[in-house]
Amino acid sequence: MKLKTALLTLQPTTACNLRCRYCYLPHDQPTTSMSVETAGRAVDNLADAGLIGSELRVSWHMGEPLLAGRLFFEQAFSAIRRRLGPGVAIRHSIQTNATLLDRDWAAFLRDHDVAVGVSLDGFAALHDANRRFASGRGSFDRALNGIARLHDAGLVPAILCVVTAGTLDYGKELADFFYDHGLRRLSFNPEEIEGENRTTSLATDAAGRAEDFAAFLQEFAQQTDSRGSDMVIRELQEIEDALDDERPRASGTCLPWHHVTVNAQGGLSTFSPELNSMTHPVHGSLILGNVHLDHVRDIRWNDRFLRIWQEIRQGILNCRALCKDFMLCGGGSPSNKLAETGSFLASKTLACELATKASAAVVRFRRSMKIK
Repeated sequence: MKLKTALLTLQPTTACNLRCRYCYLPHDQPTTSMSVETAGRAVDNLADAGLIGSELRVSWHMGEPLLAGRLFFEQAFSAIRRRLGPGVAIRHSIQTNATLLDRDWAAFLRDHDVAVGVSLDGFAALHDANRRFASGRGSFDRALNGIARLHDAGLVPAILCVVTAGTLDYGKELADFFYDHGLRRLSFNPEEIEGENRTTSLATDAAGRAEDFAAFLQEFAQQTDSRGSDMVIRELQEIEDALDDERPRASGTCLPWHHVTVNAQGGLSTFSPELNSMTHPVHGSLILGNVHLDHVRDIRWNDRFLRIWQEIRQGILNCRALCKDFMLCGGGSPSNKLAETGSFLASKTLACELATKASAAVVRFRRSMKIK
């Protein structure tokens, strides 16, 4: 069966009102906003290449998407629907820092059936340590107010929590915090070396930090268990699903055109969304073309793309040959490999040790305890 695009990530603006310490995007770039025509051309290009199936997830991400304004989203949603027609189920989602959310925004997102992800690193001391406005003021109070407006509108956001070294001692406290604020869908992203972020507080000792990260996840999960919570931790759930499936999982970020990213100017890339803002020491910019000038049907077969895909594919084969946990992730993230090692060929990254392997250790331990 021919592979289809499952996820289209669109960057509606390069602007952001925060200056997060670990952000992988450059903050000194000129502010650019996506046009409705660019959004439409993005889906036209994929449809023209035969990459649109019966369902497409559209993720509005990178920068602070809400800065693009409600009128833009209203028009972009309509343009994408009009271009794809009624035969394609379109699932919109947005990742926001929540500081701009008010009642009007919450009602708009609810009325347009947009799944909302909020970046929230926990209680104030943890969140404000890294997620600040350009003035240096912490963003916690504004983010929590935005989440309250979502709840008022009947929306329950999924939470993206970046874990730094400062987070690891607070598994119990974070579980209580998220539980008490009615937040039940969580994802814990270890602070990564990626894009503009060239360091991580978790990099001092990969093995030790992986053990610490696993201990954090275990403490968090135990605390939610004790409260009878229906909380879902994405990383643990994905490992559970992989172990139950008992087959190698294909990582969408490793498959050509399964994930496609288009930036505000129309620059198009595939594999990991983060690659859209990265460069390779040999291949140069990982942007493969522009939706206004180039066609995916042509890019898919040009020499430059095929060389990049060959290297990423070899990296997947290296992971399969050398990693006992290959079945759990299907080859890891090309953007992590490139950022940490300068190559797509790596079979081991810090991101892998902290996320996949630590999560797997927790799931296997919890399963062993249930058996006993």
